[in-house]
Amino acid sequence: MNAQISDHRHIRDQLAQEIQTLSQQKQQQVATAKNLRSEVEELEHYRGELDQYMTYVEAKKQELETGSNPLQKALKQLQEQVSALQKELQQLETQVTVRRSEKEKLNREIAGLKQQQDQRKRPHEDLQTLEHQVSDRKQEKATLERQIVQLQAQTTALRNQSAPSGATQASLPTLNRPSNSPAKSVSSADKSRAAVSKVPQASTATRSSARPDPGSPNGKSAAAVNQPQQDVANSQPSPVAHTDSSEFSQELSELWTDFMVQLPEYEFQTLKAIAHESNPAQVVSKIAKDSLTTPEELIHSINQRAQETLGERVIKPRSGFSPPAIVREHLRTIKKLIETYEYLTE
Repeated sequence: MNAQISDHRHIRDQLAQEIQTLSQQKQQQVATAKNLRSEVEELEHYRGELDQYMTYVEAKKQELETGSNPLQKALKQLQEQVSALQKELQQLETQVTVRRSEKEKLNREIAGLKQQQDQRKRPHEDLQTLEHQVSDRKQEKATLERQIVQLQAQTTALRNQSAPSGATQASLPTLNRPSNSPAKSVSSADKSRAAVSKVPQASTATRSSARPDPGSPNGKSAAAVNQPQQDVANSQPSPVAHTDSSEFSQELSELWTDFMVQLPEYEFQTLKAIAHESNPAQVVSKIAKDSLTTPEELIHSINQRAQETLGERVIKPRSGFSPPAIVREHLRTIKKLIETYEYLTE
C-alpha cells in the first residue's frame, strides 16, 4: 500500500512537473500568439496598402496603355517611312552607279573628241596662218600702192617746180584732164619712173614725222620716202625752190596731198562714188562687201584719215534716208583730188 502511495506520489510529482512545464509552454505559446497576431495585423495592413498600390498601378497602366496607342501608331508610321527611305536610298545608289558608268563613258568620248579636235585644229591653224599671211600681203600691197602714188605725186611736183613757168602752165590742162590715149599714159608713166629713178625715194622729213602713214606696217618707210624732196628743193636755185605758184600747188595743198597718198584703192573708190554719184549707197555697199567690211566702217576710216591729216571730216555719214555726202566746203577740193589721183595712177 505504501508502495502504491509512493508510486502515486511519484506520478503526482511527475504530473505536477509536466503541468508546470505545460503551463510554461502555454505562456510561451500565448506570448508567441500575441507576437504572431501583431505580425498578422501588420501584414494585413501591408496587404491593404499593396492592394491600394496595385489599384493605383492598374489605373496608371491603363492610362499608359491608352496614351501609348498614338505613339505606337506614330512608331509604325516612322518604321514605314524608314522602310520607304531605305528603298529610295537603294534606288539612288543604283542610279549613282549608273551615272558613274555613264560619266566614265562620256569622259572616254570627250577624250576621243579632244583628240579629233586636236587633229582638226592643225589644218584650221594652218588656214589661219595663211589668212594672216594673205592679210599681211594685202597690207603690203596697199602700202606699196600708196608709196607709188606718193612718189608719182612727188615726181609731178618736182617736174612742175623745175620746169619754166610757161611749161608749167602748158602742163596744167594735162594735169586737170585724164588722158584717154594709151600711148600718152605709157609715156607719162615712163617719165614718172625716170623722174623717180633720178630723185631719192622720200618726201619732206618734217611732214613725214608729223603725219606718218597710218596704214603702213612700217612707219619708217614713209619717213624714208619723204626725205629727199627737201634735199632736192634745197639744191635748186632759190627762185625755183619756191615755185609754188603753179595751179597744182594752189589747188591741192600739201595736207590734201598727204591725205590723197594715204588712201588705199577701195577707200579712194568710195570717196569718188560719194563725190560723183547722187545716190552712192549701192556702190559703197558693193565696195564694202568686196573689202570685207561695212559701209559705216569704210566711211569712218576715211573720216579718221582726214581727221588725222586735215583736222576735220570730209564725209557726212548717212542719216535716216539721206545717203552719205561730201562736206560742202570740201567738195571742190575732193573733186580736184580725184582728178589728180586718177591722173597720177594712169
